[in-house]
Amino acid sequence: MKRITKTLALCVLMVLLISMVSFAKGKIELTVQTYWDPELGSGARLEQSFKDFMALYPNIEVKHIYLPRDQLIQRVLSQVLTDTLPDIVFADNPWVRQWAEAGVYKDITPLVEQWDDYEDFFHGTRDACTFQGRAYALQLVTNNLALFYNKDMFAELGIAEPPKTWDDIKAISAKVTANLPGVYGLAFSAWDDEECTWQFEPFIWSNKGSLLELDQPEAVAALQFWTDLVNEGYTARDCLNWRQQDVTHQLVNKKVAMMVMGPWEIRSGLKDADFEYGIVPIPVPKAGYNPVSPMGGECFGLSSSIDPSKIDAAWQLIEYLVAPEHMADFTTASATVPTRGAALEFVLDREPRLEVFAKQAEYALARTVAGGGEKYPEVSAITRSAIQRALSGMMDPQAAFTQAAGEIKELWPADEYEALRNEVREVHSR
Repeated sequence: MKRITKTLALCVLMVLLISMVSFAKGKIELTVQTYWDPELGSGARLEQSFKDFMALYPNIEVKHIYLPRDQLIQRVLSQVLTDTLPDIVFADNPWVRQWAEAGVYKDITPLVEQWDDYEDFFHGTRDACTFQGRAYALQLVTNNLALFYNKDMFAELGIAEPPKTWDDIKAISAKVTANLPGVYGLAFSAWDDEECTWQFEPFIWSNKGSLLELDQPEAVAALQFWTDLVNEGYTARDCLNWRQQDVTHQLVNKKVAMMVMGPWEIRSGLKDADFEYGIVPIPVPKAGYNPVSPMGGECFGLSSSIDPSKIDAAWQLIEYLVAPEHMADFTTASATVPTRGAALEFVLDREPRLEVFAKQAEYALARTVAGGGEKYPEVSAITRSAIQRALSGMMDPQAAFTQAAGEIKELWPADEYEALRNEVREVHSR
């Protein structure tokens, strides 16, 4: 009897071992590479999302690979050449078209065409993830830019309301600098990165200017406005070296009265602010003009080299990430804005401070649509270099943008440039 029992126990153990091996063989590992730090903000929330997903689908293991933002682009472009891309490719939305052209992304049009939820996404977010009429990614979150201001400081100085025009910015800045030594009026990021172009776009676009025609009066006037703020002492020249988190530090440390910033800082840099702040649209050049903000946010798509046996699992993960319930939870926790209507109401109920950004999200411009398509990254690099030359005093705004306009025009054959320029003009006339 003991021998039978031992034999039975051995058989059960062997069955369990075989089952475990079979399960391990059947387990699918998905790699996702992002610039979201898993210890902070959106990255920490993404880590939790992956854990929740794996609890629902124990046969799928998600591995998150983190790279700093300034390393991710070169790593991806190197990986596509060596067929070592992660299974799911993460990108800031302006990169999607260029990466689709470079063969980084797999065309997911057949998947979204069979999916009822696709039309629920905001038009701008769909545009950002589309190249030559084909879909390559889905955007999990979006954001845009607004003006944050220190309400307590405004009250102390007797400033009744936040600025609505560029003249208002200058008038308030003059009052701040005259009465509060060492405090500037407005802070923005102008360091040599996409953050500079991104923060400049509300000014050039609300003035009806175009990144493809920087030598025109509307564009030059926007750069002149930024340059005047620096030269008149209303904005610190250090903005040339400030990243966006540095800008927030200026507001939090009461070194500035106003800043240009996105919603994510509500839950990160501003969470410990010991003063009341307000959020309004970025002031426009003149009363009657409409504020226009660029659309931010990150996207997820399938890599061109993904193993076909992983496609269903990878699409399942992306569907999970952009589901309304998850999107609402994620964007509330990270103080960003949903990319689809079904999640928007839930988020505003939980975080009313996102209202300005949520309203702007429905008509915010995709940077690729209004800035050169798949060549937007090159357009942006040329633009921000010119901005830096003007703000540093190396060149005057007209000369800096005239030079930049010539460089941008040379990115395309003449006929292609003319056609694209006209398309962008139409975008700005809507």
